[in-house]
Amino acid sequence: MQSNHARARARQQTNLGQEKLKNRISTVILIAFLILLSTGVVVTKSFHTVAEILTDKSDYNPGETVTISGFCFVIITDKAEYNPEEVVTIKGYGFQPNAEVNVEVIRPDGAFGNWLVDSDTGGLFFATYEPDATTGMYIVKASDGVSGTETSFMVKTTVAPK
Repeated sequence: MQSNHARARARQQTNLGQEKLKNRISTVILIAFLILLSTGVVVTKSFHTVAEILTDKSDYNPGETVTISGFCFVIITDKAEYNPEEVVTIKGYGFQPNAEVNVEVIRPDGAFGNWLVDSDTGGLFFATYEPDATTGMYIVKASDGVSGTETSFMVKTTVAPK
């Protein structure tokens, strides 16, 4: 039979272990964010990032090793705003290597088009799209069958030069 002191100490160790786990997960998230920053993604571009961080199980006992894994994938356009009929460059990072990626563009009027592009051995893909004179927000989606994400860009009648 455990004494009250032993139970309190065990609870304290469990809380300490949980706090260490939270700190490690926060560190992993920070590292993933810094990696994304180092890819050259600039805030003036239109981008969306999906990151998933996983552990090998949901509950741990104090002293157990936590195995953390994760991935993130990003889709970006070279600008956030375009003139009508200006070519949009679309880039995707973190998709399945050597996979077919379905790229879909949904126009402001609800019409859409899609096409397949191949990712390279690093899970990168590049595509272009030329919007017509329809102004408004366009949504770009990309999926390799396992993961997917989306971003958006605007087509305006006149975009100020930068």
